[in-house]
Amino acid sequence: MSQSVILRMDSTHCFMVCQMPIKYSTDTVSVIDVAEKKKQLRIPEVFQIEYDTIIDWSQSIQKKYPPVYMLNYKKNGTLELKPYGNNQDDYFFLKKKYMKTENRTRLKEVSYYNIELPALYTEIQVTKMLPNQQLDKTVQVLCPDKITTGIILQIKRELKAKGYTIYDVTSDQMNQNFFDALSAYQRENDLPIGGINYPTLESFDIMP
Repeated sequence: MSQSVILRMDSTHCFMVCQMPIKYSTDTVSVIDVAEKKKQLRIPEVFQIEYDTIIDWSQSIQKKYPPVYMLNYKKNGTLELKPYGNNQDDYFFLKKKYMKTENRTRLKEVSYYNIELPALYTEIQVTKMLPNQQLDKTVQVLCPDKITTGIILQIKRELKAKGYTIYDVTSDQMNQNFFDALSAYQRENDLPIGGINYPTLESFDIMP
């Protein structure tokens, strides 16, 4: 089983059109995370506040103080009560209710001003394919008559050791599993993809 058509160019060399590994470049670029915008801020009005202390007479606690009478002895030997001073009840404040009044004088009216908030950026990695790549190339491969059991088994052991899935390491059969693992190895190691080509053999240190 083969991966592609082998082109026999002469009696000793075989060639195959292989898919060349695609090369990429990874760049770190800055992209806008939060766009630039404008914002209006409000400056509140400014007041000067003064407090006055006054007495709230209506809320004060008052106490009634009755008039004072004096005993007056009359000549006929009788007694009479005679008011002393004012003959009306007097009042005095047992407790005064104090209140604070607030006088507000506006010094500045409310105003507005605009600010600009700059854009915020974040960095991301962008991978892109490099231009002008040769995607197909004619590569020398091992001719079928030179593919020995020893080479097949050695390739299988190398693939198995590198972590690729090989089901029959001791078999010299080149089945689909063999070529799938070989193609995956070639693709992941930037080698020409197709057949048992010489760059792949060199990566295994196999000299046919």
